Amino acid sequence: MIEEDGGKIGPTRLSDSTYSTRDAKSRFTSGNFAVVVPAERDDGTKVALRFFLGKVPSHTTQIISHITNHPQIRGLVGCKMLRKLLPLKDGTEVDAMEMDFIEGSNLDDVVDSYITTGKAGDLTGIADHMFENVMELLETGFLHGDLSHGNVMIETATGAVRFVDYDSAVINSMDSKNLVGTLEEGHPNYHHPSRRGRELLTCDVLFSALVIHVSLISLSRDPSLWAKFNKHVDGLLFRSANDDLRSADTNLWMSIKPLFINPGTGERDPYLEPMQILEKCVRTKDLRNASIESELETWWSVHTPGPNPVPAPIPDPNPNPNPNPVPPSPVPRPIHPRTEPKPSPVPRPKE
Repeated sequence: MIEEDGGKIGPTRLSDSTYSTRDAKSRFTSGNFAVVVPAERDDGTKVALRFFLGKVPSHTTQIISHITNHPQIRGLVGCKMLRKLLPLKDGTEVDAMEMDFIEGSNLDDVVDSYITTGKAGDLTGIADHMFENVMELLETGFLHGDLSHGNVMIETATGAVRFVDYDSAVINSMDSKNLVGTLEEGHPNYHHPSRRGRELLTCDVLFSALVIHVSLISLSRDPSLWAKFNKHVDGLLFRSANDDLRSADTNLWMSIKPLFINPGTGERDPYLEPMQILEKCVRTKDLRNASIESELETWWSVHTPGPNPVPAPIPDPNPNPNPNPVPPSPVPRPIHPRTEPKPSPVPRPKE
């Protein structure tokens, strides 16, 4: 239960009884639209409660309906709306969204863990798995408007890539022009400068996915980029304040482009094309003129990910006589018939 005199909300228990009245809005301000509280049902099932800090966005019901109608989509998190769940002291009642609880870590924490443990090469598997899930979302008409390190989670037990925070998401069937100004425009370190002030489009989602994908592939090949370019950056490698998304001639670009060339090998780098497409987008003033959808679909249709074995657990410098083994991966649920699931490495805990 939420205790009236408690110092914070969470963990809580979700039951048929009402919550104690307490003004959650004045004590929790994380996010522009909602605050997320860990909770559990009476049967012990863990969930995440997303309490809205104001009026529920008009498109939220359509987003939830789309997720419910497409259970085969692996990247999304199951959710449902709970009306008037939390009564406040002033007499108002707060709506909430119940979401599946993800046991995992944000993408930037996982990247840091892989790099510090000498396993940066396995980031290639995460990059491919992330991009596959994005393409699957787009096939169903779901546009995630804020793909970023904080909204991409990696499940601890399976390595599965999951996307959270749908406040900026739209469905292709919506008239998204009417939502301009009412939705968050996403993290500036993952969006093209021309994204501001207009409706969300497929090219915007693909651009954010490319920023993440190229960052992960670059780090898998040169882990030293993490210490050089991630310092004091709220993101992975690219930074809007450094013009990395406006110019392909910055220090970061000069560091990553040589990583995608194999001189003298006679073999084409399978990840060269996404980097070149991202470079073209950055050099384009208006992303809508870049025509990246067909190029990326063509690349992905013939792309074969490199070897991506599930790595062994990181040795503990102070081993416990009874160590807990990594739990086995569960049987995956049915997926979209277009593709087969691609393996993803199991993230390791930080030492």
